[in-house]
Amino acid sequence: MGSASGGVGGQAKRRESPPKRREPPPQKRESPLMTADELAGWLHCSRRAVYDRVYRGQIPGVVRVGRRLYFMRESVLAFLWDGTERRSWRSL
Repeated sequence: MGSASGGVGGQAKRRESPPKRREPPPQKRESPLMTADELAGWLHCSRRAVYDRVYRGQIPGVVRVGRRLYFMRESVLAFLWDGTERRSWRSL
């Protein structure tokens, strides 16, 4: 005959917990700045070609940190979409 706890073999019946919510994987936040290599990948050209275009003032949103050049992602996107803001660090 059954035990007082109602389970088979004297074990209490476990309550089933609701399924755990799966959190989406944490998304990598994009930096507001891009490197010359990233921009070269976007433009399908070499890093040297990116530097040449910066020298000629053809790429906007250039930020110089020491000897390195970074590019403001939003300025580059705006430039690629509609060709606005044609300023470079040489014209400042």
